[in-house]
Amino acid sequence: MARGIDTVVTLFETVANAMTVKNNVLPTPGDTTPTFIYNRVSGINENPSKTYPAILLDAQPNIDRIQIATNFLPRVNCYEFKLFVYDTYNFNQQKVTDLSLKQEKVETIINQYIAEVQRVALNVAPWNGYGIEIKNIRTVDGFFGKDVHNSKLVQVYYKILVTIGTDCELGTFNYV
Repeated sequence: MARGIDTVVTLFETVANAMTVKNNVLPTPGDTTPTFIYNRVSGINENPSKTYPAILLDAQPNIDRIQIATNFLPRVNCYEFKLFVYDTYNFNQQKVTDLSLKQEKVETIINQYIAEVQRVALNVAPWNGYGIEIKNIRTVDGFFGKDVHNSKLVQVYYKILVTIGTDCELGTFNYV
């Protein structure tokens, strides 16, 4: 199997689909599985079937080729992703839940999620064979947002750097 961005996105989706979020901050009890979205940031409003919380991995990452081998092909690719967790914060919730409590909830979700992505990438087959790692796991930066892309949502954003070993091989070229 070729290793690259599809492998990384599949890992992130697999972890999101396995996650259970405790709904201990909202007025209604229950546990949920977050919706995973791989799309542009504006895609949070384009998916009518999503549930919240929602994890969005921005589909426009930056890429660096690092550790170039002697044949000028990369041994490792590094993708800089924007990772978001969104949750509802509608008018009824605003009456009973402080914004800071809601922000704390999405912060907890993203921290648990990113820790599990790293754990699975390093320790669980087949992911541990791909050389996937979150390079900035100790120094992730980001921000909290409210009224971003939707007035009824609260969000947290992290910029993460994900590396993956490549199995890139030279192509076939015929010169005449």
